Amino acid sequence: MQDQKADQSKILELQILSQNLQNIQAQMQKLDSNLDEFQVLRKSLDELKKINRDTEIIIPLGQGVFTRGRITEKNNLLNLVGAEIAVEKSIDETKESVSGQINSLMKVRVELESEMAKGVEKIQKIQSQIKE
Repeated sequence: MQDQKADQSKILELQILSQNLQNIQAQMQKLDSNLDEFQVLRKSLDELKKINRDTEIIIPLGQGVFTRGRITEKNNLLNLVGAEIAVEKSIDETKESVSGQINSLMKVRVELESEMAKGVEKIQKIQSQIKE
């Protein structure tokens, strides 16, 4: 009877750990998506440096909708820093800021990977205890 209660407790713990791992995986997918966007942005900033003033470009508006526009000012970009607050930065300053955000996200990703590894280890340990 005691063994059965212990096994039920361990099965419950396994379910909780599994749910936690699924949550971590979801966080990592969102994080990876953000990383991809920042890396595309960094590459776009490099491309912007190569474009001449008054060059016609296609500007994404969102959800697959674009408009045509001309580059009138490329050396100063508007960067959102808070709720509807933007500051002007050069391409290099913006790129530096983007790189900092990428580095921060990479650190979080490493932490999540570590959490995931610990969770998998706990699950394996509990599974072996249940088999005994």
